[in-house]
Amino acid sequence: MEVVGKLTRHDLRNKLTGIRGYTYLLNKKIGEDPEIKGYLEKIEFSIDSTEHLLDLSKIYESIGIAQLELINVGPALTSLLTSFRSYKKITVANKCRGLEVMADLQLDQLFYNLIDNSIKHGQKISEYVCVTRRNPMA
Repeated sequence: MEVVGKLTRHDLRNKLTGIRGYTYLLNKKIGEDPEIKGYLEKIEFSIDSTEHLLDLSKIYESIGIAQLELINVGPALTSLLTSFRSYKKITVANKCRGLEVMADLQLDQLFYNLIDNSIKHGQKISEYVCVTRRNPMA
């Protein structure tokens, strides 16, 4: 199953690369038509989401295999935010610097789902803030 998964992900990524390339070329040709640019942004977001799902499928293959490790939440979140480059209108305030947790790669999935759901279902989201409280009793 692992080999089939790897080959399938590889083939799908090749197809997505082609779609991304054609989207780029269309973007160059269309000029400044805001309606078409909006559609192209949605295509790019769909490509990003699909690539993330491919990454997730790789993670799911390794469930139970991966060791827990100490992860610095701030940099992990910053790295993940690059998956959402299509949504440049959203301000992100990452105030989780210095927070470390014991987790596996599923932590990335948790953050991805939180941000993705905020973007998809937030009425007119303009800001995403990630904060932590070190001592909830304070």
